[in-house]
Amino acid sequence: MLYSVLVSFRPGQNLANLYKRIRARLQEAMIAEADSLSSKERTVIEVLMTKFTTSAPFRPLDIFDVNFASAASLLGLILTYVIVLLQFKVSDKSSVSVSAGNVTAT
Repeated sequence: MLYSVLVSFRPGQNLANLYKRIRARLQEAMIAEADSLSSKERTVIEVLMTKFTTSAPFRPLDIFDVNFASAASLLGLILTYVIVLLQFKVSDKSSVSVSAGNVTAT
């Protein structure tokens, strides 16, 4: 199950990595062609660079961003839930029963 959760978060991380590569190539193009670019072309590249500077979230249904940070949060939530369930199961086994004046702890 954990593997399927992590695999579902992979597209968001891949998209963020793609944004980083695009930004790096735009910067390389800006440096390599600095002398031959017109001011309008330079402005367009700068606008694109700012667009690709922000992270590229994979947003299912536009509710939340999917990345490895959200996967870690989900894993923490699942672990907390399992621990609480195990504590309830252990407390059920060690319940105290009272019958006819005799107290027994199991």
